[in-house]
Amino acid sequence: HNWNVSEFLKVDVEAMNKQVISSYKTAFGLTKSLEGDEVALRVKGMIEEWRERMPCILDLGNPALRPRHWEKLFKKINLAYKGPTSASSISLTQLEGNGIFDHREYVSEVSANASGEFALEQSLDQVIAAWADLLL
Repeated sequence: HNWNVSEFLKVDVEAMNKQVISSYKTAFGLTKSLEGDEVALRVKGMIEEWRERMPCILDLGNPALRPRHWEKLFKKINLAYKGPTSASSISLTQLEGNGIFDHREYVSEVSANASGEFALEQSLDQVIAAWADLLL
């Protein structure tokens, strides 16, 4: 997979998570059946790194994240934010290279706030639609 170099916003993080989980199960089984095999252990270790990062990657892939949220994230990792195109052109490698995984809690907080704001926006849209149908 070219998850690392693809434009991050185009990556299907849910599919990525499923692949990491599936690969980990396979690697774990291989380390049991090939006990002591260095290659199996190394592959399992590499997949464990991905597994540890997946919660943060899933937060970054939250569809509720808007440009204002990306701007906060860019600022946190000292990346220049030049508008919405900054977020749409960044890759996971660039995020990682700028230390995004050192700020997992912050990413989680921004993502949770984005979800809450999105839910409020949806509710507000419903209220507006309901009022628009009423004749005053």
